[in-house]
Amino acid sequence: MHTSLIDLMTTEDSAEEPRPNRSPWRQRLVDAERGITQCFRMSSTLFFDFFAISILLCTAVVVELSLLTWALVFLCVILIIAGELIYDSIQKLAVENRELLSNKTLELLNVVNAAILVQIVGSFLTIVFILGVRIGELDWF
Repeated sequence: MHTSLIDLMTTEDSAEEPRPNRSPWRQRLVDAERGITQCFRMSSTLFFDFFAISILLCTAVVVELSLLTWALVFLCVILIIAGELIYDSIQKLAVENRELLSNKTLELLNVVNAAILVQIVGSFLTIVFILGVRIGELDWF
C-alpha cells in the first residue's frame, strides 16, 4: 500500500478509518487537494488572490492577449497561488512551533516569507504590466 506523508505521521492507534489503497500519483493529487482546502480555510488572502486574478484574467480576455502573453500570465498566476500556499504553510509552521524555534530559524523564516512576497508582488505587477502594454496598443485612451 502506498502511503502519503500524512499517513506516515499518524499513529496506528488513531481513530481514523484507514485510507483506500491508491496509486502514488492519485494519492499525491488527493493530498494536494486537501492542502488547498486547508489553505482556503485558514487564510483569507487566497480568496483575495483568486478575486484579483479573476479580474485580471477577465481583463486579459477583453484585450485579447497573444498566445505568448497568455502563457506568461498563466505562469504568473501559478506563481501567485504557489507562493500563497507556501507562505501560509510557513506561517502555520512558525506559529505552531514558535517556542521550539531558535532566533536564527525565525530570521530564516522571515527571509523566506520576504522572498515569497516578492514573488507574489512581482507576478501581480508582471500581469498588470502586460495588460497595461496591451491596453496601450489598443489606443483606447
